[in-house]
Amino acid sequence: MWISALNRKLLREAWRLRGQIVTISIVLASGMICFISMRGTYASLAVSKHEYYDRYRFADVFARAERVPESVARRIEALPGVAVVETRVAEEVSLPIDGMERPAYGRLLSLPSTRPPATNALYLRRGRYPEAGKSDEIVLLDSFAEAHGLVPGHRVPVVVNGKRRSLRVVGIALSPEFVYAIRPGALVDDPKRHAVLWMERSALASAFQLDGAFNDVTLRLAPGASEQGVRVAVDRILARYGGIGSIGRKDQVSNRILSQELDQLGVLSTMIPAVFLGVTAFLVNLVLGRMIRLQRPEIATLKAIGYSNREVGGHYLPRHGGSGARLRGGARWRLLSGARRARAIRQNVPVSDVGVPADAGPDDHGGGGERDRRAGRCAGCRARCRSSAAGRSDAAARPCALST
Repeated sequence: MWISALNRKLLREAWRLRGQIVTISIVLASGMICFISMRGTYASLAVSKHEYYDRYRFADVFARAERVPESVARRIEALPGVAVVETRVAEEVSLPIDGMERPAYGRLLSLPSTRPPATNALYLRRGRYPEAGKSDEIVLLDSFAEAHGLVPGHRVPVVVNGKRRSLRVVGIALSPEFVYAIRPGALVDDPKRHAVLWMERSALASAFQLDGAFNDVTLRLAPGASEQGVRVAVDRILARYGGIGSIGRKDQVSNRILSQELDQLGVLSTMIPAVFLGVTAFLVNLVLGRMIRLQRPEIATLKAIGYSNREVGGHYLPRHGGSGARLRGGARWRLLSGARRARAIRQNVPVSDVGVPADAGPDDHGGGGERDRRAGRCAGCRARCRSSAAGRSDAAARPCALST
């Protein structure tokens, strides 16, 4: 297979710079691997979050009050844009676990007696739901159970409305509402010190004298509904019952923390690969710039013997293969300075004086396969040589170096 002179020169330089080429390739590959892995992880987590929220009916609006009659739920459900309403009892409790210096904090939530929750459904990892009429059965959040080694069948001490009770764990669950189980006012989540417990609705309501009433409500909105409008209407209804203001999904503590973590991962998946790619571009520019600076005489010679700007530029900036990087700044100036030097050589100096032997044959200019193409270049070069030697008597008879 015939290989042109410039390609042979390119292969020699690639072999001579193999160490730098391998290093740059590793940096570039590292950047691409970071981008693919981190961006893939971010996309997978974002999709998983959306599907988890949708499958387990994560609420769109959350509201609390002191004591609201159950009949008020029908008024909330009739509001424009409201699709599903779930009322519940929610109270703060403490858990004096043996071996802990201070009791753990907990939130006790009610579960419907005869059906799964309409919003914020539970994913049972182990066990079952509490049975109706059983006042001592609870479902425990997975993170707290794992931190203390609790499994279904264990009993947990809980202070409920000022009374210490021993509640039996019958299930371990996950909830979209508590992906990050963090108590109000805390800076970080601490699974050992914050628990979420679920108890059957009638048993919990009796413990806090909330039979026929609720103090917490969650809503799912219809597609296209105005969250702000629904929240204003809900706050207006609950104001007379000690409502403290509703919040949307974006302000719910667990969802806000999770969304921020995903946003940070999305930013890092762009920034870290960009650093690798920036270093790669810098190294490519540094290596090419240094090579061009050292090869300015060779560039001048290539231009002098008839290579065009496109051919010389394509040699240092391949259109395909390699890195495909563009020369900038000083490297581009050095390449252009080589071309200017070549023009000066063609105008003022015979070619045989710049490193091309006067007796060079066709094979020395890239092989016998280029004989016809070089012949045309030799004719143009001969004319330039004669023009440059017009005012010099000793150069009038000097032959062109490419004509032999």
